[in-house]
Amino acid sequence: MRHNSRMVALLTKVSLECVKWRSVGKNNFHTSIGFSISQMKGGHDMSDGALRGSRLGATSYETDTHVELAPRQPVSYDCPNGHVTVMPFSLEAEIPLVWECRCGSEALLRDGDRPEPKAAKHVRTHWDMLLERRNTDELEVLLQERLELLRTDQAGESAGRVAPKRRKSA
Repeated sequence: MRHNSRMVALLTKVSLECVKWRSVGKNNFHTSIGFSISQMKGGHDMSDGALRGSRLGATSYETDTHVELAPRQPVSYDCPNGHVTVMPFSLEAEIPLVWECRCGSEALLRDGDRPEPKAAKHVRTHWDMLLERRNTDELEVLLQERLELLRTDQAGESAGRVAPKRRKSA
C-alpha cells in the first residue's frame, strides 16, 4: 500500500508540472498513459472513460495495417510546353485522353490520339426565335402594316394633326 501512495504522489507532481509547462490538464495526462489516480486508489469515477482527453475528431485511430490498396498504373501526360505530368490511376479506371497541366494548358496522353473536338452548340438569336413563331410571308405582311402606320402618322403630323405621344420604353 505504501508503494501505491508514493506512486500517487509522484504522478500528482508530474501531472502538476505538465499543467504548468504544457497546459495539459491532470486528467488528460493520466488518460494518455492509461490510468488515473482514482484507479490507483481503487475507486472508479465516471470521468475515467477510455476516451476522455483523447481529442475526439482531431485525430484518426485507423491504421494502414492490413489495408490493400487497389492496383494502380502510372499514366503520363505530355504538355505542349514541355511539362510531363504522371498521374496514378486504378487499373479499372477509364483513363482520360486529356489532363490539365500545372501551367494551365491541355496535356495529352502519351502515345494517345487527340480527342475529337466537341461540336459547338448553335446559339439561338432573336431572329431564330422569331422564325420559329412566324414564317417569312407573315413577317413581310407585318412589316408593311407597320410601315403604313408610320407613314400615316407622319402624314397626319404634316397636315397639322398632333400624333399621340408614345410611351418611352424602359
